Amino acid sequence: MKRLLLAYMALGCTLLLLIGCKGKTTTTATPTGNSTKSTTSTGGTTTSGGTSSTVSGAVTLFAGTTGSSGSSDGAATAATFDRPMDVATDGTDLYVVNYGNYSIRKIVVATGAVTTIAGTSTALDTNGKASTLKFPNSITCDGTNLYFTDGGNSIFKLKLSTGVVENLAGDGSDGLVDGTGTTAKFREPEGMDTDGTYVYVADSRNRVIRKIVIATRVVTTLAGGGTAGTADAVGTAAQFTSPTGVTLVGGDLYVADMGTNTIRKINIATKAVTTFVGSGTNANTDGTGTAAAFRAPVRITNDGTNLYVVDSDYTIRKIVIATGAVTTFAGVSSQSGSVDEVGTAATFNAPLGITRLGDNLYVADKANHTIRKIVK
Repeated sequence: MKRLLLAYMALGCTLLLLIGCKGKTTTTATPTGNSTKSTTSTGGTTTSGGTSSTVSGAVTLFAGTTGSSGSSDGAATAATFDRPMDVATDGTDLYVVNYGNYSIRKIVVATGAVTTIAGTSTALDTNGKASTLKFPNSITCDGTNLYFTDGGNSIFKLKLSTGVVENLAGDGSDGLVDGTGTTAKFREPEGMDTDGTYVYVADSRNRVIRKIVIATRVVTTLAGGGTAGTADAVGTAAQFTSPTGVTLVGGDLYVADMGTNTIRKINIATKAVTTFVGSGTNANTDGTGTAAAFRAPVRITNDGTNLYVVDSDYTIRKIVIATGAVTTFAGVSSQSGSVDEVGTAATFNAPLGITRLGDNLYVADKANHTIRKIVK
């Protein structure tokens, strides 16, 4: 993960990439009230003083101060983040991995209030906010616990009711080993998703998808054989190149395979892996199925009907699950910025994590040091 981040920064946030997750998809009612502040016109509805446009595709600043890094808690746009990498939801509020401050932040959606719930802004023990975290970079939530990667090769669990942090799997060392708890090994785990029983992990440099039983901490390899490739097959006979994001839809797991510029689909019951959309060409091309193209897709979420993908060219892509139709939902390909507008008139700067809560998407806009909101 650090290798990818350094490469991304060294190229001035060009199309090399890294990572960022999604939280568990929920079907809760849309929260109301936030401290979003913008002065741009979005599709006929002017957004200012905390009133957000309701136009589909409208992008607004939700939390953080654009272009200003920091660790200040506070009200929405008065708070600061330092390279937020990922965002998840418990069905009511948002949780952000703040990579540069070694912390986990909470945003109360109804008010926009930002607080620090784990980490101390120093580079892990089990004491919640007093804990020191090392480079947290992806996160998911089942409503009771947060699960996040920290230090590169371990998965941790944070119990929301107590703030206690404990190891779920991995001992921090590099490897591809199935096992229980710290006997298992990962190699730069990235995006995750959970159904409350299992945590599914895109184990990026191992080029596999891992499955963790939450109750027992048992880790197994669901799909991928550890060698780079594009082979569609069953279980470990399938190949990935650099999987960095996963999202659950019913009995299927969709994978953002950054290295092949495709979205793959795994039937969890059979472990059958197929290529869902993407030609493999590195490009921003809307289309259906393999007629579409991506530029290193890094994170993915869903609303049960559509997939939403963070593409490394500063865009958010939308995929209709029933048809495989791919469109650019927000952002301008290869153009960085922080413009709040509708759809492809808006701009992002190295967006990574994405999650859905009610009728909105929330994006960790890393290089802008902000959390952006998109109306679905």
